[in-house]
Amino acid sequence: MFNLILVDRGRLTNYLWGFIGCATWLIVAIMNHLVGDIFAQIFYVTMQFVGVWVWQRQLDRQEKKRV
Repeated sequence: MFNLILVDRGRLTNYLWGFIGCATWLIVAIMNHLVGDIFAQIFYVTMQFVGVWVWQRQLDRQEKKRV
């Protein structure tokens, strides 16, 4: 829920909180040998970095249009 508020406000910090949540669940999944969850969380952790990259690229494009 917290991430949705941050996304609505246009904050890149939502990816930090998303990473923390995914990494925490990844650790839990590894400790409990939940193979499906392990692979899903690896994907989600990776997508946090992709999301930051795409979002930052879009912000840079918007900034160039303003100038």
